[in-house]
Amino acid sequence: MILLLPGRRAMPPIQVGSYGQGGGHEFSEDEIDGVIKQWKDLLADLQDDLGHAIAVRDVKPPAA
Repeated sequence: MILLLPGRRAMPPIQVGSYGQGGGHEFSEDEIDGVIKQWKDLLADLQDDLGHAIAVRDVKPPAA
Protein backbone atom coordinates (compact mmCIF):
# COMPACT_ATOMS: atom_id res chain seq x y z
CA MET A 1 0.00 0.00 0.00
CA ILE A 2 1.34 3.41 -0.93
CA LEU A 3 0.15 6.30 1.22
CA LEU A 4 -0.37 9.61 -0.50
CA LEU A 5 0.20 12.99 1.06
CA PRO A 6 -1.87 15.91 -0.22
CA GLY A 7 -0.30 17.33 -3.37
CA ARG A 8 2.04 14.36 -3.92
CA ARG A 9 1.86 11.67 -6.54
CA ALA A 10 2.35 7.97 -5.87
CA MET A 11 5.80 6.54 -6.45
CA PRO A 12 7.16 3.08 -5.76
CA PRO A 13 8.76 2.86 -2.30
CA ILE A 14 11.90 1.18 -3.63
CA GLN A 15 13.90 0.94 -6.82
CA VAL A 16 14.93 -2.50 -8.04
CA GLY A 17 17.44 -2.45 -10.86
CA SER A 18 16.09 0.02 -13.39
CA TYR A 19 12.44 -0.39 -12.29
CA GLY A 20 10.84 2.48 -10.40
CA GLN A 21 12.12 5.81 -9.23
CA GLY A 22 12.48 4.67 -5.66
CA GLY A 23 11.73 6.48 -2.47
CA GLY A 24 15.29 6.57 -1.24
CA HIS A 25 15.97 2.83 -1.26
CA GLU A 26 17.71 1.12 -4.17
CA PHE A 27 18.40 -2.60 -4.49
CA SER A 28 19.91 -4.70 -7.23
CA GLU A 29 17.86 -7.59 -8.54
CA ASP A 30 20.17 -9.92 -6.59
CA GLU A 31 19.72 -8.05 -3.30
CA ILE A 32 15.92 -7.78 -3.31
CA ASP A 33 15.31 -11.49 -2.66
CA GLY A 34 17.42 -11.28 0.49
CA VAL A 35 15.65 -8.13 1.65
CA ILE A 36 12.23 -9.71 1.11
CA LYS A 37 13.33 -12.81 3.06
CA GLN A 38 14.49 -10.63 5.96
CA TRP A 39 11.10 -8.86 6.07
CA LYS A 40 9.26 -12.20 5.94
CA ASP A 41 11.45 -13.55 8.77
CA LEU A 42 10.76 -10.41 10.81
CA LEU A 43 7.01 -10.81 10.23
CA ALA A 44 7.15 -14.44 11.38
CA ASP A 45 9.10 -13.45 14.52
CA LEU A 46 6.62 -10.67 15.33
CA GLN A 47 3.68 -13.05 14.88
CA ASP A 48 5.35 -15.51 17.28
CA ASP A 49 5.92 -12.69 19.78
CA LEU A 50 2.27 -11.68 19.51
CA GLY A 51 1.21 -15.26 20.20
CA HIS A 52 3.41 -15.35 23.33
CA ALA A 53 2.09 -11.95 24.48
CA ILE A 54 -1.51 -13.13 24.10
CA ALA A 55 -0.72 -16.29 26.08
CA VAL A 56 0.78 -14.21 28.91
CA ARG A 57 -2.17 -11.82 28.81
CA ASP A 58 -4.64 -14.69 29.15
CA VAL A 59 -2.96 -16.36 32.18
CA LYS A 60 -5.53 -16.75 34.95
CA PRO A 61 -4.59 -16.01 38.58
CA PRO A 62 -4.53 -18.95 41.00
CA ALA A 63 -7.80 -19.76 42.71
CA ALA A 64 -8.14 -18.22 46.15
